[in-house]
Amino acid sequence: MSLESPNEDRRVYFSGKIDYLTDPRLPKLTFISIKKHVEATFASRGLPSVELKKKLLGCATKFAIVAVADEYSVELDTLLDEVGPIKAFTPGFKNVDRKLHEAKAEDERRKKLESVARSVEMTARLDREKFEEEAIMLRQQAAADIAKFKQERVVNLSGEYEKFKQLRAAEIKQLRAAEMKAGRERLEHVLADSLLEAIAAARVPKGTLQLPVRSHARRMPSGQRGMSRAMLRAIRGFYGPRGALGKLMGDLIIEEGFEASVCALTRSTGLSLIESLALMAEKRGEDASALIGLATTFFSYSWTGTPLGDMLDAVERKLDELEATDGVTRFVWIDIFAASQTLLAGEFAGAEDFVWGSEDFKERKEDTDHVFADAMAAISEILLYCSPLTAEWLAPNQPYFLPKRGEPPVGWMRRGPGAMTRAWCLFELVKALAKGATLHVVLAPADVDGFEALLTTRFDEIESIVAGIDAADAQISKIEDRDYILAEVAKLEGGIGAVTKAVCAKMREWLAAEGHAALMRMPGEKRATSKLQDALARLLQVQGKLIESEPLLREALEARRAAFGDRHPDTLESINHLGSLLFDKGKLDEAATLLREALENSRATLGDRHRTTLDSINHLGRLLHVRGKLVETAPLYREALEVSRATLGDRHPDTLTSINNLGRLFKDQGKLDEAAPLFREALEASRATLGDRHATTLLSINNLGLLLKDQGKLDKAAPLLKEAVEARRATLGDQHPQTLFSINNLGLLLQAQGKLDEAAPLLQEALEARRATLPYQHAQTLFSISNMG
Repeated sequence: MSLESPNEDRRVYFSGKIDYLTDPRLPKLTFISIKKHVEATFASRGLPSVELKKKLLGCATKFAIVAVADEYSVELDTLLDEVGPIKAFTPGFKNVDRKLHEAKAEDERRKKLESVARSVEMTARLDREKFEEEAIMLRQQAAADIAKFKQERVVNLSGEYEKFKQLRAAEIKQLRAAEMKAGRERLEHVLADSLLEAIAAARVPKGTLQLPVRSHARRMPSGQRGMSRAMLRAIRGFYGPRGALGKLMGDLIIEEGFEASVCALTRSTGLSLIESLALMAEKRGEDASALIGLATTFFSYSWTGTPLGDMLDAVERKLDELEATDGVTRFVWIDIFAASQTLLAGEFAGAEDFVWGSEDFKERKEDTDHVFADAMAAISEILLYCSPLTAEWLAPNQPYFLPKRGEPPVGWMRRGPGAMTRAWCLFELVKALAKGATLHVVLAPADVDGFEALLTTRFDEIESIVAGIDAADAQISKIEDRDYILAEVAKLEGGIGAVTKAVCAKMREWLAAEGHAALMRMPGEKRATSKLQDALARLLQVQGKLIESEPLLREALEARRAAFGDRHPDTLESINHLGSLLFDKGKLDEAATLLREALENSRATLGDRHRTTLDSINHLGRLLHVRGKLVETAPLYREALEVSRATLGDRHPDTLTSINNLGRLFKDQGKLDEAAPLFREALEASRATLGDRHATTLLSINNLGLLLKDQGKLDKAAPLLKEAVEARRATLGDQHPQTLFSINNLGLLLQAQGKLDEAAPLLQEALEARRATLPYQHAQTLFSISNMG
């Protein structure tokens, strides 16, 4: 592009700038095209075009462009290529001036680079010095940490070493203690063996002892005649080689011809075996305190049906368990060893010549007035021997404990623990519980081995045996003991019924605890569908623990539905059981839904005559009956009775239940003459086949008593209703729904007889118990409120 004059050209050359915005020599079009090109170029490069454009357009010399390029870190050639129009309109330079300016620019560029380099070098030096300082600090910190670690390690090692020394010392102490204990036990065993052998060697012929070697006043108090484990093991060691471990306890005492019987061993002293051993140790200057001491534990068992070996095994195993738990040495009181069997059996000179009860006889007999009482005063726990647990066995030919009961039937087969059939055992348990002693149930080896399987498969069988415990059926081996026990029982509130009640309740507690423990040991996936969970829930229901029973039954039903389906027999069983529980809780609508489902599915899958179907018929009939739907109830009760008679016989418990149900329906319909023969039939058959305390018998007693009341025969109804109350209190407890039903019925009878002072406490008791155990709106609660009103 040419300039208008040389002078102006020189001005432009020396100034090095052309103002594109104001220079009149540049055509406006050329300026606009340059401006647009610059804008487009810088927009495409993302550069800050506004500020850059001002600088480029304001300074069109190459020096200015170089400066701008440096400022924005853009290559000069690139920038000149992109702003071609500026380059085209930039005035030319003379070579010298251009070189001068380029040199100057290069010098500035070099200085700038040197400045940057110095700055970088200074920064690097500062960073290096800082790094060195930090390295020094890190080395110092590391040294400090290492020193601290070494110190802590030394301390820790020292502490660990001290702990090791203490632990080792404790182990050595424990080992020495164990060795000393083993040594003591060996010495104790040797001493016990030698004492037993010495007693055996001192035997005298039967009937040669004139008097006990010590009078009653000088004898060892009964409560101090406890035996340690060492003594028990010595007895095992003594009788084992003599072939006596299989002998029953009753035979071990007085078996004729057995030279090591308890009576034979103690004829030389006339004292108990424990006293005889203590006396022998005293004569020899031996210390027998580790073998014989103050009784801590009472052992209750039946002489009949209990082999010596099984008894020793049960006691030793429980003592091992208890002593390992709390470290307290036990001394067990066992009657055949702690009471003088020689004196009790009359094995002394001229025993047949002494008048029973005379002073001379009293000098020679065992002091039964104090032996039991002193032992019971000393102990804090009782071991109850409950084998055989479920077996059936022939009852001994011995009288009932209660004189009015007469003699037991010939060939009577009893079932369950023998101890639960003995007057002494039941009395011992009640007295021990009354003083707050801890109960431990012990079993023979055979029952221990099968106990877990028994709980999981036949739990309800054990429960029925427990429910059948009745002190009125207890037997006694020695008539002379009867007066003492009867006198003691008479002191108990409730008499013989209180004995049954206490024993049943405690045994149910034991069974529930064992059942729950066994249930928790089962795998989770099997627990809910097991027979055990269902049976345990029903036991809790029987105990009146409806709140605890319900979640177990609901869980069982849900699990069985999921595992087996809605129509499986186990599922139908669960439906019936939950429906029955909900009925007892007064949840009639929910119960009705379940019981109808159970009946419908039972008929469809099991048939009309299956036991589960009969249960469903009776359960639903009972619910409809309570709701007053007698027309719907009648065909169900008739069907159940007809099928039960045909398939189970007239005296089966289920048949008797159906007879009672139909009789109650007739009674509520006002058909008293039709109800009476049914109730009498059920009661007669129940007493004969199930016993006086069975639940079905009690139901029959209660029903017949109510019928007689409705017939106006109050005097005949009273003894039946009183019997029902007493028996249900004893077997079911005071707060069971059936017990409360009987209490309420007796209260209403007494009210009808005009005995308001006797009726009021019963009606009040029923009301308070129902309020405590049932919902406020439950029909029975409301009924009790109405009665009190």
